[in-house]
Amino acid sequence: MRQRFRPPGGPLPLALAALLTLLLLPTGAAAQGPTARRDSLRAGVDRLAADELDRAVTTLGYVTAGGRRDSLSALAWHKIGVAHYYADREQLAVAAYRRAAAIRDEVYPGAHNDQAHSRTNLSIAYRYLNRLDSALYFLAEATDIFARVPAADTLNWIRALANQAALGRRLGDFQIASSSAARTLRLDERYAYADPADRTDVLQRVGTTLLAIGEADRALEVAGRLEALGQRTGDAIVRAEGRLQRAAALADDPDRRAEADRTLARAVATLERAGRNDLLAEPYLSQAISAAEDGRPEEAEALAQRAATLARTDQTYYRALKLRGNLMTKTGRYAAATELTTSALAELTGQATPEADGLLRPIPDSLRDGDLLTVIGFVANRATALGRAERFAAARADFDYLLYLEDRLRNRVTTPASRHYLSNSRRYTADDAVATLLREYASTADPTLPWRALSVSEDARAYSLLSALAERRRRRPRQERDLRARIVRLEREAAADPRSAELLETARLQLAHLRAAHPGPAADSTAPRPLDRAELTAYLAGRGSDLLLYHLGHDESFVFHLDPAGGLTTYPLPNAAGLAERTEAWRSALAESAYRRKSLRPAPAQARLDSAFLARGLALRRDVLPDELLKALLPRSAALIILPDGPLHYLPFAALPLDSAALPLDYGRLDYLLAHRPLRYAYSGRLLLRAERDAAPAKPLDLLAFAPSFRGPAGPTAASRALGDRGVRALSDLRALPGMQPLQYNE
Repeated sequence: MRQRFRPPGGPLPLALAALLTLLLLPTGAAAQGPTARRDSLRAGVDRLAADELDRAVTTLGYVTAGGRRDSLSALAWHKIGVAHYYADREQLAVAAYRRAAAIRDEVYPGAHNDQAHSRTNLSIAYRYLNRLDSALYFLAEATDIFARVPAADTLNWIRALANQAALGRRLGDFQIASSSAARTLRLDERYAYADPADRTDVLQRVGTTLLAIGEADRALEVAGRLEALGQRTGDAIVRAEGRLQRAAALADDPDRRAEADRTLARAVATLERAGRNDLLAEPYLSQAISAAEDGRPEEAEALAQRAATLARTDQTYYRALKLRGNLMTKTGRYAAATELTTSALAELTGQATPEADGLLRPIPDSLRDGDLLTVIGFVANRATALGRAERFAAARADFDYLLYLEDRLRNRVTTPASRHYLSNSRRYTADDAVATLLREYASTADPTLPWRALSVSEDARAYSLLSALAERRRRRPRQERDLRARIVRLEREAAADPRSAELLETARLQLAHLRAAHPGPAADSTAPRPLDRAELTAYLAGRGSDLLLYHLGHDESFVFHLDPAGGLTTYPLPNAAGLAERTEAWRSALAESAYRRKSLRPAPAQARLDSAFLARGLALRRDVLPDELLKALLPRSAALIILPDGPLHYLPFAALPLDSAALPLDYGRLDYLLAHRPLRYAYSGRLLLRAERDAAPAKPLDLLAFAPSFRGPAGPTAASRALGDRGVRALSDLRALPGMQPLQYNE
């Protein structure tokens, strides 16, 4: 079993750690004068350099004795923190670093490098204690201080930003990861490193972060810098590491997969020849992923096992185990996948007590900050394996647990970009959960399961938009409002002037830090309100409307039909793959075949266009409105409410033809869906109901609006007359404004 550092007995309370630190210091040195204190500081630093850690703490304690609060005692506390850290006493290091930071804040009138240094070291100690939220908080303070120092310690600033990017990635905060990486790369361009190894470490860390958050273009830029650095210094290992970054960045581009595989093979060969087994875990894992995508599961699993054996970090080790579990699921070895995943969860969390179904679901509150994403990945794979093995009750329990963990993770992040990033993984979970629930329904006919599946699909689509609406309603402090206004201005400027990009990333980081430090009231939770079936059914019944909710999954796709009486029916969509391309092709056919009243094209050309429009339209209709569903929809005439998904947002349902017709087509007489039912679109069921609940009463507002009129004088419309006393005035003597030309196809 892989070992990882865990402080004995867990982290100490900060007050107790501070007390123990004080007890370890000498008690009879309060009377030392300035010269003696400086001598003690030099002696303590010398003992620290000689690895005499306990003696260093004792000697440095003479400098701090008597509760002195000056720059000398601050430096001594900082060095005491270093000694405790080297002695694996991270709790005591935290207490010492915090005392050093507090004194330095008092001593220095403005931003100073020393303030940032203590916070950087404090962040490192917290990271080893697996308190990643605290680590990120103090690292954010450090980078903000470095940015304000007139002569900043640029190397440590760059390191702090690279570490901040990595921490943001581990905590699922995409915005902090992305902006910190961008800021690191801009500083890297201008800084002259004394030691190439420092630059190698920074670039590796940033490149890994960018790959993990899907920013392949910037990861390619990092790869190029690493390769150039290796070429300039004659270091084949650094050049190989650059190739590894390049291969990983190219791997998701189908047109460059072969190039990625060749680049990866060259890098692996270089490392193997050099005997650098310590660097081979990630390359083997990349090769395993490539083999899995190419349909070579046995080779992929062997490479993943080799990567796990050689892994130097927990992150690589558990990624390799997760890949092995995914491969077992894909090859039908569901019991083995379940066993491996449960074992990995026990090893990762230190928990071993299973629930009634024999499966371990770690207590959420016990999970360390950086482990939440890893636990989510393992449970997602196990839930899928259980569902395919038809262990439906256990699969449902896993999916419920998984969705709860994902909500906890998303509620921790504070920026729209981070929430959007996390929504991508939520969608994959929803796809598997919906398919599993409907598979169970087909097996058991439990009438509650289709609604549960619809609710899961609704959760996945409602999260991002509803959290954005909640964010708009949150009362923001003045500093946050000013920062957001500055970001909006810089976003416009950066599009025209690349020099503004650095200021933009800095402002985004400042906003993310501000939101992390002041997240707002608990009511600002991003977890969406559960979809109320009774409320939605009443809404539809009151209008006589049907609702269609589409769910296009990565493996299986469905449409849910909720009728005005509350009946829920699900229909599989077996031809959903390629809907984006077919929708775009039909939209093109629709535009190309159009004409006004009479086609001016040669008859054969118009017939070809008509045929393409009709054939593609009828095929799309069958793809998205199966015959049985269409038969259920046509008898009613009230509005049909459509909740599209993915490429269906771009499909004009109203123009879908329902029946074939003879060529040449008379487009005015075709049987369109719109001829049978008026259509309404909504993003989600929750948003539909929320708009109904939040409908504002009429308010005495003035509105000045312009609209062209091309049929002579503009007079009051029926709608404007109906508004009457609400302050809308239509003047009969209004005419079209000079210079406004008719719109295309407008008579």
